[in-house]
Amino acid sequence: MPRILFLVPYPLQAAPSQRFRFEQYFSLLAQQGYRYEVQSFLSQKGWAVLYKPGHFLAKVLAILGGFGRRVLVLFRAGRYDFVFVHREAAPLGPPFFEWCLARVWRKKLIYDFDDAIWLPNTSDNNRIAARLKWHGKVRAICRYSYKVSCGNDYLASFARQYTPNVVLNPTTIDTAHLHNRVKVHGGQPVVLGWTGTHSTMMYLNDFVPIVARLEARHNIRFHVISNQRPDLPLKSLHYTPWNKATEIDDLTQFDVGVMPLTDDAWAKGKCG
Repeated sequence: MPRILFLVPYPLQAAPSQRFRFEQYFSLLAQQGYRYEVQSFLSQKGWAVLYKPGHFLAKVLAILGGFGRRVLVLFRAGRYDFVFVHREAAPLGPPFFEWCLARVWRKKLIYDFDDAIWLPNTSDNNRIAARLKWHGKVRAICRYSYKVSCGNDYLASFARQYTPNVVLNPTTIDTAHLHNRVKVHGGQPVVLGWTGTHSTMMYLNDFVPIVARLEARHNIRFHVISNQRPDLPLKSLHYTPWNKATEIDDLTQFDVGVMPLTDDAWAKGKCG
């Protein structure tokens, strides 16, 4: 049976990009006879502190632990037929692990990304780490890869500059088992809703004046589902912490979903 190693940045069921890009397909892979293993760079503990202010020592230990796990992979790589890399094998430094897997071990590398990650875009909470980022690695990994999976046309156009083996693979939702609820709309207040993570919450800033004008004229509520409470000057703001167990029930509270973006190169890589 073919064996696949998934090298991913975050713990399972923790990040939207992973859940919607490939985690929801694991059962289908198993049905088709594929065996797979998943190794995240960050542990659950590391993921919990990575984007919080401070916690410098905990962040350093989390990064070192991740590199340790990646080094161990190089000693076990021979047992896999394919290696699937989401975004990057390691968040800092050059694409050493991808190079070893593709050029030394001769593994079929499948590279997947759903953001314009070749552009500098690092959280203010991790400005020191930003200096160690190697944004040019995306070009190199595309060249090393057997296949490159991109979430939209903008990302695919970038990847095609470095390899012809690009697959346009739009981000999807599971309408059979999860996103299949029907709600009768028409109640009051009308609920405008946004869901995302701390990394995309900045896009709400330009949307605030619009919601404020609507608040003054209509009976509305602005509902945010995220892993971090937003700091927005809105009277109607309602916050729900993201929870996998209640995700669908929480989303059905929306009457109108919004996804504000700025018109720039980074936003063009977003895969709604």
